[in-house]
Amino acid sequence: MTANRTKAGLSLVLNCGRLWGMMAIANPCAGVRRKKETGRRDALIDDELYAAVYAAPYQPLCNAMDLANLCVQRPSDILRMQRANIVRASSSAHKRLEHCQRTDYGRPRGAV
Repeated sequence: MTANRTKAGLSLVLNCGRLWGMMAIANPCAGVRRKKETGRRDALIDDELYAAVYAAPYQPLCNAMDLANLCVQRPSDILRMQRANIVRASSSAHKRLEHCQRTDYGRPRGAV
């Protein structure tokens, strides 16, 4: 839940401030109760279901599915994406991509 994550981040910053001597008072987040979170439902989609949804005649949905597949982004990020977020890759970006495809963290693929 966003509220819990925001509280945790703010609490971390305030605790660091106390640790570094920037704050003398206690952490104001200490008394704030967390919201109860419900677990996320994980669903794996098989190829059959993916193809059935992709076959729908709604082009924006197909475009979002393609973007999610290519960018490996969360669905919420894909749905908020705007034209300004899409940039044309330079030749150096293509070279980095090719290098990443050939190596595992700087080592040749398959090397231990």
